Amino acid sequence: MPNLKIPKVFVRPPSIDPLSDKNKDIPQDQISEILARYGVNPEKPIISQVGRFDPWKDPVGMIDVYKLVKKTVPDVQLLLIAGMATDDPEGWTYFEKTARHSGDDNDVHLLTDFKGVKDLEV
Repeated sequence: MPNLKIPKVFVRPPSIDPLSDKNKDIPQDQISEILARYGVNPEKPIISQVGRFDPWKDPVGMIDVYKLVKKTVPDVQLLLIAGMATDDPEGWTYFEKTARHSGDDNDVHLLTDFKGVKDLEV
C-alpha cells in the first residue's frame, strides 16, 4: 500500500485538569468553611456562573435569570465567580455594572480573586 497516506496524529492533554484545586474533592467541613467565609448559605439552593465579568459571559443576564427563578424559588442564591484579569481594563467596568444591577440583594454574591477566591474556592 505505497499510496496510503496517514494524517499526522496529535496528542492533546485534557483541557480540564482533574487534579487541580478547582476539580479535586474536598472535605465537607472545608466546603462549609469556604461557604461561610463568603456568606453563602449551604441550606439554600444555588445558581452559579464561573466566568469573567464581560458582556460575552453576560453576568447581568444571569442576574435577570436569577430574579425570574427567585419568583418561584424565593430562597435561591446566585454566585457569580470570576478572576479579575489584569489585562482586561473593561472587566472592572463590567464588574461595577453587574454590581449595580444586583442592587442590594444579599443573595447575589460577586466573588472574585480580589476577595480571596482562588481555585480551591471555585
